[in-house]
This record gives sequence, C-alpha cells and structure tokens, in this order.
Amino acid sequence: MPIWPETLPTAPLYQGWAETEPTNYVEFQPSVGAPMRRRRSTAVVRPFQVSFSVTTAQAASLLAFYNSDCAGGSLSFTGLTNPRTGAALTFMFQGEVQITDANPSAADVTYKASFGLLELP
Repeated sequence: MPIWPETLPTAPLYQGWAETEPTNYVEFQPSVGAPMRRRRSTAVVRPFQVSFSVTTAQAASLLAFYNSDCAGGSLSFTGLTNPRTGAALTFMFQGEVQITDANPSAADVTYKASFGLLELP
C-alpha cells in the first residue's frame, strides 16, 4: 500500500479541510405512519475535502504520487491523519487533484492543491 510522501505537507490548510459525517441509514416510507429507518452498515466511508499549500516541487511530487503510486487515484494509501482527531487513517483519493496558483507574487511560488479523500474503514 502506498504511503503519503514525506516531502509533502501532512497538515491541510486551516480553512482548507472539511469532514462530512455520512448518512449511514436506509429509509423507507410505509403506507401508513412515519418513515422507518435502519442502520446501513457498521463500516462507514467518511468523505473529506482538503487543501494544502505546496511549492512547485511539492506539486510535482503530489501529482506523481497520485498518478504513479496510487494508480491515478485508484489505490488507497496511509501516512495522513485526521486533522481533527490526529488518528492515523487509510485514505483513497476521491476525484481529481486540482492545483491552483495561490501566491504568484511570492519569491518561491506557492500553489494550493485541493482534492477529495475518502476515509476507509
């Protein structure tokens, strides 16, 4: 299993991450009365949105990790923690990696790398 490269930041930007608690139930409407629910699963996949501040070299390293080590985002990886709890987790990329110019006037150009992650059980 690939491991998040040591050359990349491990802490997302303070205003650059969001953790979503997934809906873990199925619901149906009986012919009479209130909707009924039951738990879907005891193992839940939790989505995250994260953004990191990266240099030009780190942006290249992130894209190489995504495309080569993680086979275009299809493989899960370790080496990152939950920003809220600090727990070491296994993640999988969700969607594409987006890199935007965050600070073009700085001496060392920095970029904002944003992408979705799925926390795997």
